[in-house]
Amino acid sequence: MTLSLWFTPPPNDPITSQLRSLITTLASNCPHVFPNSPVFPPHVTVVSGIPESVDPEEVMDKIMVELRRRMDVGPLGVEWEQAETGKTFYTRLYYPCKASPGLLGIAEYCRHAFVPDQSEEDAEKWVKETYYPHLSLAYAEPETGENKEAFEQVKGTEQELGIGKGWVGGKIALVDTSGKCEDWKVLGDRRVW
Repeated sequence: MTLSLWFTPPPNDPITSQLRSLITTLASNCPHVFPNSPVFPPHVTVVSGIPESVDPEEVMDKIMVELRRRMDVGPLGVEWEQAETGKTFYTRLYYPCKASPGLLGIAEYCRHAFVPDQSEEDAEKWVKETYYPHLSLAYAEPETGENKEAFEQVKGTEQELGIGKGWVGGKIALVDTSGKCEDWKVLGDRRVW
């Protein structure tokens, strides 16, 4: 079992309900494009591969201390332009995100602090060369469905819901992402700026 850290939109911000509606609409209206796509909370994964042996409260407390230490870097936030299709189950349809310096910094910190065998140099290299912040919209095997129909559905739903193009602040959540998506469980979270 492994755990992941997610950056989620502010609970009371309209973007949260808009993204939930988009994810739900894609799962229910396009079963031939995204077969068996589950409905999941909108989030950007900060880091994954955290061992289950960690104490969730201790992880969350350490993140908050680090965020306060880095206040001069600015808030956590993401922006995106348009949806893209990917080559993995979790990136079948997603928004590639431009992460704020604050989010990139906390991703680097969390990689080093909580993922085994990650030196500061390893974590810095990972953020620069490997980390790809994205907001998934539908999970499915990449070879399923037509991309054109997927993009049309996203565009139509975005316009209908008036979906924004990002958020600032929200929550950092430690999530048990082992097993099926519908079994994922938030183990701890904190509001962030």
